[in-house]
Amino acid sequence: MRKGYKSELVYDDRNFIGVCLGSDFVSEHEWGIDGIKNTFGIVNGVGIERMKIHKGFDKIRFEKWGEFAVISTDSSWEQFKHCTDDLTCVWDENDFAIISKDEKSLTELWDAFKIGDICILLGGGGGFSNRGLLILITSKVPQEIKDVWKNTDEDNIALNNESKKIGIDKKLKKAGKNYHALIPNWVKDFKNVKSKWSVLYWLNPMEQQQNNYGWVTVEDLELWIENKGPIPKKD
Repeated sequence: MRKGYKSELVYDDRNFIGVCLGSDFVSEHEWGIDGIKNTFGIVNGVGIERMKIHKGFDKIRFEKWGEFAVISTDSSWEQFKHCTDDLTCVWDENDFAIISKDEKSLTELWDAFKIGDICILLGGGGGFSNRGLLILITSKVPQEIKDVWKNTDEDNIALNNESKKIGIDKKLKKAGKNYHALIPNWVKDFKNVKSKWSVLYWLNPMEQQQNNYGWVTVEDLELWIENKGPIPKKD
């Protein structure tokens, strides 16, 4: 596990609702949290439903260490005993530990874990600007944030479904046009972009000595197949 920076206890007004464990620019914080999801039975869904824990309550432990309270899934947190900050959080794809002087808040979080009233997610949007692992008490998450999560997920589902209907990725593959990324977005979110389609794409092409990257329309991608338009670099 690696230490997350800018970790903090999370409040809604004055009410404690969870912990942001922060993050760092290390591989352990860039691999996702599939192991944690498997441990706690977090499954696919829409909005907060894709964040709720359903099992793994026996994997969590609560203990006291001096003036600190600790919630952890793995004993390797002990290598961070030299840390004297009021709050130290460490995590990776599979495990996490929260070490805090605020025993009252951690006890509240621990009680929520015992009854499965917890949601776990990666932050950086949807009402939480601080990047990193978030562990929140589900019943205390404000309804407006739950609504943001639900609306965002439903919008992403609609966007991906529309992109599948267009099928430009299959046309590019057939034409041998390779890329590192082809990420859809709604045309309506961009000013001064004209297209007969409702979706445009962030293109990160291979062979960038020959091809430009950036936001492109479906029409631009269709021209690329013919080695025309704004994507091929001009000599």
